[in-house]
Amino acid sequence: MGYSESYATKLASKRVSKINLERLEKFSLDFNPTSKAILPAHALHSLKKKEISDEMLEKIFNLPAEKIEQIHDILKNMD
Repeated sequence: MGYSESYATKLASKRVSKINLERLEKFSLDFNPTSKAILPAHALHSLKKKEISDEMLEKIFNLPAEKIEQIHDILKNMD
């Protein structure tokens, strides 16, 4: 995720005394443990990215260019 080895070690061993919002956001958005990982309950777990199904990926990859442009226009106007 772009963290140095020493920072990741401190983070994993709960020795980080402070974290800036940019790092917290990056960690929160990139945090994606394996399905076999046993993790304690924590509020940040709600920020975990959801898996995209193979069916959804196939649909996305098979979209014609005009449909992609329509989606782009929708996303651009969401702000």
